[in-house]
Amino acid sequence: MRIPSRVIAIPLALLCCAACSPGELHGPSGQGDATASRADSGAPLDTAGDSNAADAAGDSKAGDAARDNSTPPSADAAVDSNTPPTADSSADTTTPPAADSSVDTTTPPAADSSVDSGSTTRFALDFPSNVSGADKTAPFVALQFDDPHTHGLPFAGPNNAGVTYMWRVKQRAQTGYYVTLWWAQGDGGFTPSAQYVGGHPYPKVANNTGTTHRWEIAAPSGGDYFDTRAGFQTSKDVVYDVWRTQALRVVRNSNGSKTYTFYSDLPSLAPIDVLEWTSGTGGDIANTPPPKPKITIGDSPWYQGYQHERLSGLFGELIIEAAARSEAEIVAQAQNLQQLTAAFAQAIWYFKPGWRSTADLTCEAGTGRTLYWADPANTAGLGALK
Repeated sequence: MRIPSRVIAIPLALLCCAACSPGELHGPSGQGDATASRADSGAPLDTAGDSNAADAAGDSKAGDAARDNSTPPSADAAVDSNTPPTADSSADTTTPPAADSSVDTTTPPAADSSVDSGSTTRFALDFPSNVSGADKTAPFVALQFDDPHTHGLPFAGPNNAGVTYMWRVKQRAQTGYYVTLWWAQGDGGFTPSAQYVGGHPYPKVANNTGTTHRWEIAAPSGGDYFDTRAGFQTSKDVVYDVWRTQALRVVRNSNGSKTYTFYSDLPSLAPIDVLEWTSGTGGDIANTPPPKPKITIGDSPWYQGYQHERLSGLFGELIIEAAARSEAEIVAQAQNLQQLTAAFAQAIWYFKPGWRSTADLTCEAGTGRTLYWADPANTAGLGALK
């Protein structure tokens, strides 16, 4: 998944003599060796909050998001991923989470037995592939949810309790960039220093001509991060046409930094399968929401100024939890995404144990939240959920 103005790891000596030129952005957060560029989205359907008109983004993103990624991030802000992160009492006060009037928050979601998907036939959503790596003209095929930060899902969770996303996906090979899911700017523009996050395949050549990919975390400010627990820039190559369960966790640390963890092949916790990056406490701290934030699944909202970055494959179950779950809880939930565990039922924000149709977009854990197709004339198809 990509966001405008990715920054790739460049030795400090080179930064002094080479100016970054706009490239193909693929989701903010960079640790590769090239700069990518991101762009605009189409106008959303007004069914899940305020409609957001498409703002055409420029053809390049701010270069001031660059950082020296030639050395691994310092460990001073690292979190212990083996235990649940504790809520940060020093919550960001820039944008306190507003109450979600659409959901009764006075009572917690029911235990997992009440959110069993039952025996109804379920499908995966079949998202299209890029027409070409550079294409900007194909339809925008994406699911969205407007203003999650005012509907119970701020970037780092309610009261900075964190967020955990979990899904199953089966990607097809394609040329260019991919996206699975973004929490990011949704009006077609891109603000590198603002809040955004995604986890997905990234072209190994770091531009939209790439046909082989590796896993990445995309996070502020405008970079692509390939570090795993096995070492600096060690993320594995993507194997296509394989169902895999993945999770993405955002944790705000006590010093204000944020730790992003992408479990690329659950239930594996092998160091090479767990990408992790901790931001600094300066420009990467990401305390400010972007303009018109949205959850977007299937493509990047800024495609009009950069290129499409499609999911290219089957997207199965989806769980969004308004809390940072422990590694043990994540592995337990990964065994069966069609029924919530007791841990994930505690702060469930959105739950979909598969899709009965392309119009079946309402959360099945009783929250009342509903996704919508950005362009109702162009939706994903249905595929076998295995």
